[in-house]
Order: sequence, then C-alpha cells, then structure tokens
Amino acid sequence: MHSIGLKSAGFAALLAGLWMGGCASEEPGSAGTSHVHTPESRPLPRALTVDPVAVDGMITQYHVSVPMRDGTLLSANVYRPARAGKHPVILSRTPYTKAGVAGGGLERRKKYVSQGYAWVDVDVRGRGDSAGEFRPWFQEGDDGFDTVEWCGNQPWSSGKVGMLGGSYG
Repeated sequence: MHSIGLKSAGFAALLAGLWMGGCASEEPGSAGTSHVHTPESRPLPRALTVDPVAVDGMITQYHVSVPMRDGTLLSANVYRPARAGKHPVILSRTPYTKAGVAGGGLERRKKYVSQGYAWVDVDVRGRGDSAGEFRPWFQEGDDGFDTVEWCGNQPWSSGKVGMLGGSYG
C-alpha cells in the first residue's frame, strides 16, 4: 500500500483554501489581516511535505525544493521510473504553474517514464510554488542552468538532461 505523508498544522485551512480556489493566509507583520492568493500566486505552505508515491511503475514526488545559486528555492514535481537505475531527464520549466499538468499532461509524463526517462516540472522563480520574484527573462539564464545542473546531479539521473515545454521549455 502506498501513502502520502502530510504534515501541516494548518492542513484543514490549506484544504479549505484549495476548495475555495485560493489560499487565505496571514502575512508576517499583518496584525491578523489575511491576504487571499489566487491559484497562480498561492505560495506553498513550507510545512507541507509529501512523501514519494510509487504507482504503476512510476515514483512521483511533489514540491521538491530545487536550490538556486542565490539560495532561492524553486518547486519541482518529479516523475521517475520505480525501477532502480539512472535515467535521462526531461526538464520542463514553466511560468504557468506545474500544478496545471492534470489530465493529458500527466499521461504524457507516464508515457516517457514507462520508456525509462525521468520527468521534472519546475515552477520558475516567483510563480506557482516557487519562491522569489517573477521577473521574466532577468534570471532565466542562471536559474535554467542551475536547474539543469540539479537534474543532472540527482542520484536517479544519468546526467543527461533535455528540455521540453511551451514557450519556456
């Protein structure tokens, strides 16, 4: 049996926020006021951890932190074969949020994983669940390089990394 381990003091609030289409949270120093984040800008609660899940020969890891050279953490979803070994990686960096991969997008990832590839979806800086400020094209060179290096240096990676995706790739 496979399980998802969730650890969060405000898990009920998180679920309520997801159900309502946004996430209400108190900002530091806000003196009890709340701010509603749209799904596109909602930050990932940092206390939430999700254990890897293996289903149908594929291990899925959600909200994996990918450190950039300046310490900013980008958020990735990793899909990889459950079988042991090192696998080439397909990297997709997106400003459109990795959470939007439902439906046919997930089936596409399953297809590549079944052929021995790992697939990594990353929200770019300041978008989706990634930290930092979204400044299109400003930090994309360094962040893209750091993300490719991170993918290539994972224990499940063969070191070969290709990129795929709409507009950002």
